[in-house]
Amino acid sequence: MHGMGVVTAPTAIQLSVLVAVEASVRTRGAPPTTRELAAFFGWRSSRAAGDHLDYLRRKGLLESEPMRARALRVTEAGLRALGEWREFVGEWRCDRCGAAYFGDGCPGCRKAER
Repeated sequence: MHGMGVVTAPTAIQLSVLVAVEASVRTRGAPPTTRELAAFFGWRSSRAAGDHLDYLRRKGLLESEPMRARALRVTEAGLRALGEWREFVGEWRCDRCGAAYFGDGCPGCRKAER
């Protein structure tokens, strides 16, 4: 295990990104693009979305196929993490857009209200 860092639990925002990926795959049959994630969360750059996806890959919660666009998949560990968090904090659904999220309000609708 030399050179391997300790894998930390996902942050609340990382869990929200994981929820968004899982929900997109479940409802649309494809994961969101980094631009779609950035727009949903109100980030100015798709790079922020890419960084969160990289963290989730490193934590073993997402995987993707090299050289394939939109080839994200939530791993078994990712599904377990989502299940544990849903049991612990509950999954909220936005009354306005129906999106699942964790935290203090739907990031997409909060952005629209600004």
